[in-house]
Amino acid sequence: MGHRKERNLLKKMGERRVLEQAAHDAYAALDDKSVWYAKAFKEHEQESIDKVQAMILANKYPAKEYRPRKHMAEHKEREIFPLPFEPWSILFHAAKIVLEPIAERVLITDSSAGRQGKGQTFGALRTKRMLRRHKECTHFVKSDLRKFYPSIPHDVVTEALEWVIDDKDFIGFIKATMLDYESNVEDLLQEEKQRKMRYCRWASKEQPTRDFTGSKRGVTIGNPCSQIIGNIVLARVLHTFKEKHMIKCLHQHCDDNLMLATSQEEGERYLTLWDAAMNELGLCVKASSFVAPIRNVTRFIDGRAIDYLGYTFSRCRRAPAQCHMRMRKRNKQKFARAMARVKSRKRRRELMAAYWGIAKWGNCRNLWRTITKDRKMSFASQGFKPRNVTKDGKRVFNLPTKHVYDIVNIPIRVLDFEAGIKTKQGEDRYVVTIEETQSGEQCKFITNCYEIKDQLNQVREAEAHSRDAGLPIDTVIRRRSLGDGKCSYYFE
Repeated sequence: MGHRKERNLLKKMGERRVLEQAAHDAYAALDDKSVWYAKAFKEHEQESIDKVQAMILANKYPAKEYRPRKHMAEHKEREIFPLPFEPWSILFHAAKIVLEPIAERVLITDSSAGRQGKGQTFGALRTKRMLRRHKECTHFVKSDLRKFYPSIPHDVVTEALEWVIDDKDFIGFIKATMLDYESNVEDLLQEEKQRKMRYCRWASKEQPTRDFTGSKRGVTIGNPCSQIIGNIVLARVLHTFKEKHMIKCLHQHCDDNLMLATSQEEGERYLTLWDAAMNELGLCVKASSFVAPIRNVTRFIDGRAIDYLGYTFSRCRRAPAQCHMRMRKRNKQKFARAMARVKSRKRRRELMAAYWGIAKWGNCRNLWRTITKDRKMSFASQGFKPRNVTKDGKRVFNLPTKHVYDIVNIPIRVLDFEAGIKTKQGEDRYVVTIEETQSGEQCKFITNCYEIKDQLNQVREAEAHSRDAGLPIDTVIRRRSLGDGKCSYYFE
């Protein structure tokens, strides 16, 4: 792909209008503008900008210390590294201003993270459009990268910037201010690679041309330039997939990748290519990446809904444009619980405004009416609580539900199960509760697989004869191909 390299970026960063805009953006990004350093900045704004401008012109920057802080977002704990507002927040916002137009020129259309006008909603609508236009694609490929930002090698960042920038001073600025951080994720990446090579048949057996073992890695999460640098690192690979491998249905959001395929075999081939490409960059695709059939209600294909960008996608003729686009379950639950808990009218309006931005783009009208309507009575407040049993006496496990696709090849501990459950898919289903060994997360899955049911029945028989035998049992779920696109699952 041919493109013009940008020059004199450090000089552009030092321009007064750029620094004033950077200072405004940095101040606007503060959650609490009443803190002492925000007030001090507003009182001496021009002096602060003068100091930052002098640093850029002299190309000398003070030393800094990275202090990690735990941040909970989307049910995932992340380690961020907040830096002092002056001068770092202003400096990095200035770098972001000059980097953004360069990144826009080299990124593909189907990329939606850290881009103006192309965020989560844009990516969701592009995904819906792919499903509507490419009806021949019956499977999807979902992959994620292990510790994406902390695992990016510094050499790869430098090469990616040199691919789009011809300015040694600006690249020196990035090295001095951003690549002075070094993460310690080498062991985690090696464990993930070993797990992938052991359990995933799509794992690439091709040896990468470069060995990044022992290389310095890491871009801090929370830096205004991190997403832009991550996009530039992946840009050349995405162009290769679009232009060389001719993959029409591909979308990238940060480290999440989604591709559509016409068959299971084609999807696994795409995933193998993606794994090989990430190995060349020193990154690691998670072993939990998978290929699965797309759920299609019209054709009675009980596949899997695509859980991506806050929505779940599936095909249905009766839905608008033959595609369901519904709010992700955990977002729906979080919204409903917040609406039931909050009493302040002002806070309720804020919540409704926030979630309306998600609900209005999907098939969520009935959900919106159900959650936002006024309820004059609360059963829980009156002491009427569920007994966690069905009308036929079957136990109910109050745990999040996962599909068996999600836990294939992952070490688990089987805790309990209930047999003879009737669901909308049919009768005599088994509900199995498990705990993921590594994360400790508990969940359940519903199955009608004969081999799993037979193994669980054997466990019950063993429990009846011996007190020491039975659950819990540490194991792994394996997948066995039966041909003609069919498969079966079993406990190892």
